[in-house]
Amino acid sequence: MNLFENLQLYYEFADKRKDIKQDLRNSSAQRRENLIQIFLWRNTTTIGHWCDELYEACSEITIAKFNKQYPSEKFILQYVWGYWEDDYNNKINKWVKDAEIKENKYNITNKYIKVPKFSKENLYNFIKDYHEWLSKNLSTRGFVELPDIEHEIQELLNKYPIES
Repeated sequence: MNLFENLQLYYEFADKRKDIKQDLRNSSAQRRENLIQIFLWRNTTTIGHWCDELYEACSEITIAKFNKQYPSEKFILQYVWGYWEDDYNNKINKWVKDAEIKENKYNITNKYIKVPKFSKENLYNFIKDYHEWLSKNLSTRGFVELPDIEHEIQELLNKYPIES
């Protein structure tokens, strides 16, 4: 391979890598919002809907052009959760308030839905563990299916109670 071919290959990979990063980032806010809703309002019939939204937001990943492999678990985790993780303590109250506002905006009953008392640590671990599971599966299989998501959510809800 000559220098030009090497550079061309590098740029193709860089573009594809950039696209993968952007796709993962673009779906992260929706995923975070759905995970917060599921954690806080775990005893509602809407969990199935939120799992559907998690599935639609990020259920598959493309193979990188450069090496014909899925991106690594570490790479995926960095872009689905890593940059939100640093801001968690600063923004968790805002994110929860946003979820409460959205819940009441689309609430068809006339009862105001309040945020229950919750453990910030358990919510953090719930979100982090989901993203670790997602990253592992996307990096090895390239996809997750809706029943996989529903099962993992139930496992995490059992593992992390709403209050510690």
